Amino acid sequence: MSNEPSRLAGPIHWQSGADLLPRIVECELSSLELPRAMGETLAHLEYLVGRGQALRREQDGLVFFAALSTPQDPGKAARRC
Repeated sequence: MSNEPSRLAGPIHWQSGADLLPRIVECELSSLELPRAMGETLAHLEYLVGRGQALRREQDGLVFFAALSTPQDPGKAARRC
């Protein structure tokens, strides 16, 4: 997309909240826990967009996100159950 910041050095990897959920929560979720976890994941992604740490785009009714930087220790970001 043409509205992507010029500070990006490499390709942008767009992912949906559903793509990112397993990287954030590393345990099996029940059918009751899944909607809450998805809501929390999307809220966190929108927070990162607001802070300028991620990009957001909509395509065909779906929302995708891309990181502008990678965490130094991605293992600490995941919630272990």
